[in-house]
Amino acid sequence: FGLEKHEIMSRSKALRDVENNNRKSQFYLEAIGETQPGRLSLLPTSFSPSDKSPHITVREPAYLRVEYKGPGTDDSDSAQVRSNHPIPLECGIFYFEVKIISKGRDGFMGIGVCTKAVPVAHKLPGWDKGSYGYHGDDGKKFRGCGAGEPYGPVYTTGDIVGCVVNYMAGSIGYTKNGIFL
Repeated sequence: FGLEKHEIMSRSKALRDVENNNRKSQFYLEAIGETQPGRLSLLPTSFSPSDKSPHITVREPAYLRVEYKGPGTDDSDSAQVRSNHPIPLECGIFYFEVKIISKGRDGFMGIGVCTKAVPVAHKLPGWDKGSYGYHGDDGKKFRGCGAGEPYGPVYTTGDIVGCVVNYMAGSIGYTKNGIFL
């Protein structure tokens, strides 16, 4: 995939209303979240230092920086990292952002969400059933298969890309530099 070094920074926050956007992706999202009856679910706040591909390093402070170092020669060199907690269904709407610190050599990267069943090695978000992603190199969104569809602009070093998961509407949408796509 041509990435020798790829770093991103993430921060989480709640998003109140995305219903006015008519380009959001509609699909069933219940399987992504987890509900624990009688327990208060924790929200994702960082990347997981252990639930990640081998080519990824999650850095301190607070596990908010991810670095990819791999051969980057083909699709099998792709990598993913999960958050420290799944997005709970009870939150209704969840929004997170990542800042692209370095796009690497070719800018092959994706931002998205997946179920726990999706393997983190050798794939970008959206390539497997149960995963959804927006890719930086081509601006396409992917919904559980390797064929993407046109969605938004490409993104690169310096951009801030957001992902909103709306369980109430059954949708996922993305932002680039604060603008909903």
